[in-house]
Amino acid sequence: INFLNLYFFQYPGGDGYWYLFLGNLISENIKQFNIIEALRGGKDIYYFMPGMRYFVGIEKLIYGNAYYLHLIILGFLPFTLKKLLELYLSTKIIKYLMLSFLFIPLMHHMGFSYYQFIRYTSKVFAEPIAYTIFIFAFTRLVMFYKNRHIYISSLPFTCLLLNISCILRPNLSSSSFFLL
Repeated sequence: INFLNLYFFQYPGGDGYWYLFLGNLISENIKQFNIIEALRGGKDIYYFMPGMRYFVGIEKLIYGNAYYLHLIILGFLPFTLKKLLELYLSTKIIKYLMLSFLFIPLMHHMGFSYYQFIRYTSKVFAEPIAYTIFIFAFTRLVMFYKNRHIYISSLPFTCLLLNISCILRPNLSSSSFFLL
């Protein structure tokens, strides 16, 4: 299966399979204007990563059975990381860190590499999207504290991004709480 055109086969019982199943229910209910059932999200309870099923449902509504929304959001991660690193490090160190992040996944199972983000995206996990949005919001928050008078109008948007990342991955709630 072409990674850009269709979701990879997800084994029943896995997270990706479950998100795709619930995402299909959400997108079908939206297409039929059954908003209450779409908001219900296929289940009466919220567990695991509750926002991921809605994210996949919106993605299926816009792009069909493809990863495009995943890839668009994931495409911003290197630029966001570079912007965050530029606030604190020299250009030479940033080049080495970005090359390591993008092309040389050193200790990628225990570390931080773009390879892992792409791998988890193919499994339809919530982590790549949630962490990308969280890092983007964190970068905006750091920029706000460096230049409050410039970024004061964008603080509500930054908080909205933090909320979205927490809905996608509730483990980020404690980090967001302490950041704010």
